[in-house]
Amino acid sequence: MKSLKSSLSYHAFWFILALFFLPINTTLSQDYISGTVVDVDAQPIEFANVLAFSLPDSALVEGTITDEKGAFQLNAHPDIQFLKVSYLGYEDRFISLEPDQLKYDILLSTADIGLEEVVVTGRKVLYELKHDRIMMNVSAAPALQGNTALQVLQKAPGVIVNRQNNSISLNGKGEVLIMINNKIQRIPNEVLLAKLEGMQAENVEQIELIHQPSARYDASGAAGIIHIVLKQNQDQGTNGNIALTLGYGQREKAGVSANFNYRRTNFNIYGDYTFNRDYNDQYQVNHYRAYDYEGDDFYYENLVKLIDFRTQQQSASAGMDINLGEKTIAGVLFNYANNTAYMESTSISSEFINGNEIDSRTFLLRPESEMQSLMGNFNLLHQFNETSNLNFDLDYVTIDFNNNGIIENGFNGGSPLLQNRRETPIDIWTIKLDNINQLNENTRLEFGAKATLSSINSFAEVQNLSAEDWAGSDLIFGRDDIKEKILAVYGSISTSFTSKLNGELGLRFEHFDYQLNAADDTRDLHRIFNNPFPIARLNYELNPLNTFQLSFNRTIVRPDFNSLSAYFLFLDPTLFVYSNPRLQPTFTNTYKLSWKHQSMIFSLAYLDTENRIYYFNTVDKANHLQTSTPSNLDQSRVWEATASMPFRLTDWWEVNTFMSVLYQKVEARALRPLPFTDQITTYTLQLNSSFNWGEGWSASFDGQYMSSFLTGDQVQKIYPFLNLGIRKKFASGAALSLSFQDVFNSIGRIDWEYHQPALGIRTFGDNDWSERQIRLTYSFLLGNQKLSGKRQRATGASEVKKRM
Repeated sequence: MKSLKSSLSYHAFWFILALFFLPINTTLSQDYISGTVVDVDAQPIEFANVLAFSLPDSALVEGTITDEKGAFQLNAHPDIQFLKVSYLGYEDRFISLEPDQLKYDILLSTADIGLEEVVVTGRKVLYELKHDRIMMNVSAAPALQGNTALQVLQKAPGVIVNRQNNSISLNGKGEVLIMINNKIQRIPNEVLLAKLEGMQAENVEQIELIHQPSARYDASGAAGIIHIVLKQNQDQGTNGNIALTLGYGQREKAGVSANFNYRRTNFNIYGDYTFNRDYNDQYQVNHYRAYDYEGDDFYYENLVKLIDFRTQQQSASAGMDINLGEKTIAGVLFNYANNTAYMESTSISSEFINGNEIDSRTFLLRPESEMQSLMGNFNLLHQFNETSNLNFDLDYVTIDFNNNGIIENGFNGGSPLLQNRRETPIDIWTIKLDNINQLNENTRLEFGAKATLSSINSFAEVQNLSAEDWAGSDLIFGRDDIKEKILAVYGSISTSFTSKLNGELGLRFEHFDYQLNAADDTRDLHRIFNNPFPIARLNYELNPLNTFQLSFNRTIVRPDFNSLSAYFLFLDPTLFVYSNPRLQPTFTNTYKLSWKHQSMIFSLAYLDTENRIYYFNTVDKANHLQTSTPSNLDQSRVWEATASMPFRLTDWWEVNTFMSVLYQKVEARALRPLPFTDQITTYTLQLNSSFNWGEGWSASFDGQYMSSFLTGDQVQKIYPFLNLGIRKKFASGAALSLSFQDVFNSIGRIDWEYHQPALGIRTFGDNDWSERQIRLTYSFLLGNQKLSGKRQRATGASEVKKRM
């Protein structure tokens, strides 16, 4: 039955793939659309924007600017339906094209405002599609207002946030590397998720999903890079904004975020502060296991409910940039973050043999944790000319992570049974040098070097109570000292071979030195990896409507610090999670073919992965224990087809869709009594609609459906979700947003199962981190606020050229 299902899924994958790539008429024309742009005095207007659009999606087909005679010329593509002509200080003109008419003389009227008071505003689309990334403009969706950055990330196309194992992945293809304002977050995933939870959506400008990054970026991340771009202000003077959020779901929510900017010609001082508090009482984490042992059938279940879960995050940043000369800028940046979590959970465990219940016990879990981090950065940027620069960065991060908890018998003040304690200080130094050189009009050269030095000292112990004394009764004990050294050099060259063909070739070489010194000398480990990571990309523009790209890259995923360092988590005395300091890094080769038609992108990808990291849930039958520990898969192969299509149905209604079909096959042989193989086809549909009704009113809704997928040896399933939001932006720049999050109360539900009949073992579970909630956010501006969006003034012809 399983082989039949797999066969059907495999053929379904190729059938839908074929539908994605049905031919579209892209005939070439030798005709041109031409004309002149003049003012009311019949004087030619130089540098006017002339943009050609299609319908019904209002996609940009082609664009140009007028010459000194006001003349312009565009290719006469059959998809072009109308022109938009604009120039600073003049009213925009929209020209509908007439059949068989190729020449247009266009008159622009002077706008009824003074140039000194020109305000550049823009309505952003939710998604922007580039050749190597998808950019999500957070402010374009009212449903995202009042969210944390982690919640926004969870709604980005194809992103999966797993709260149980603190992982972020793309379409089930593997984990990603997270960057914030071009700075890699080389910190434990648990700390990273806490940091994102303490960051408000109002401070996020964009989220960029970079599937195949260039050689300049770290080779980490099998599925690519997620780049979170925070808002930055370019205005002169003092300005900033404040956002206040109140909400209610299972329990009350509150958040505040503020940022300021003081800018003068030669220096800039900036900073931000974020506070977020959350209270929940209905999250659930349930585990089950079924196995046979010595002729009997065993079944065990553990049901955990978080009846009192409180989290609080605070983060503050301050920085300064100083112009040391016309071409050199020096900057410093500091960040402090504090995250605390306390929970009280009930744990109910029941054991059955041959269908008969033989034992049932209740426990009360009281874990709590605190994370503090301090980051400092020094940056020096020297601009040789407009297209060449040298950039130097020195970073230091120190993190102190503490976790402790206790397990008690019963729900009401029962006797203590177990207690655990964990202390993990982490220190990270990073030094980086990047050089970009525009060799000529068609060729750019990039090269650089980077070193990252990490030190982790982790201590963890689990004790049981003996004669009312915890001391000297270590049940499990671990002390690990981990040193990591990553040295990298890279170089890449981008060039245009012809007007239609361009490419990029890059190579990054990394030396990875990993050393473990454990309290138990038998676990000491020293590994060295020397690996090249190439990137090759070729782009061919068939015509302005159609562009094809062929690319290849190789990446690495290093085990996160929590998976390596001493770590133990108990859900009951027979169910626990622990670390694995002997994890191997993951290596992935990705081959991708993309086709961009207007504003739509279709792609095919194949990913070949060795040593993919996953959590192995199994049963120690003799001791009747369920364990979960990070392990390596031998092989994972993924075939994927995706389609991203934006549509503008009316002037006020825009729809963005993302679809994918993914076929995956995994194999695991090492450290297993019997080989394990599985395969699955996964379908994803993500939809976002934005409504802009004018006078500052806008609304949006977004939702996602994803069928079952493979994570390691587990089949996992997440549930469809829907979010709604409405926003009013006032003339002062202030905004009021009302959002309804997780309408179906399903966004955090995950079902999982590992089943290997040949071993007589099946472990499975269902986790529910969902919370239907309503959030009200009010944000307002401070200081000099002349511009909206990126706040870049358009003051002359040079700015008009840049916009093109």
